[in-house]
Amino acid sequence: MMDFLKIIALIFLIGFCSCNKEKKRKKLPGTYFGNSIATKNNAKWASDYIRTTADTSCYKGKLGIEFLKANDKGFLRESLILLNISPKKGSYKIYPSSNYINPCIDTFAKGLYVTSLDDGDVQGDVYNVLPTENSNITITDYNITTKEISGTFQVSFIITVKFNPSAPDTLRFKGGVFYTKILD
Repeated sequence: MMDFLKIIALIFLIGFCSCNKEKKRKKLPGTYFGNSIATKNNAKWASDYIRTTADTSCYKGKLGIEFLKANDKGFLRESLILLNISPKKGSYKIYPSSNYINPCIDTFAKGLYVTSLDDGDVQGDVYNVLPTENSNITITDYNITTKEISGTFQVSFIITVKFNPSAPDTLRFKGGVFYTKILD
């Protein structure tokens, strides 16, 4: 009887310990570096990953910064994308994208916000920059040797493709702060 109680206690202990383990989030494929925070429609928001690229075929000498959020299973759910950003210190206005399918058409700084469904590879809602509001990114520091870059941003979006009926028509990111590194 005593052995039976020990076995039951051991099973209970193993079950209890395994329930208290923190769930590890699966990592999105790709290379990421940095962090960012902001308020999104007056609620705290932070990206899980940042991917910063330079010298793409469209934007020689400019940056693309993607602020990405994933769910607990590691599937992509939100992408705040700023393109054609100068790495030089300064403040840059963010304009609506005239064509998010072919981003090479625009030559000015622009932004998009896209939600993802299913396992992260299905497009949901699409938002474009709201032209009647002040949207900008400010590069506060850029180290050309380490390729580290930091700054602030605020950007407002209006929905252009609505998949989710409960998605808000407007998204406002305010007080955004980021730190990242350009990854080749």
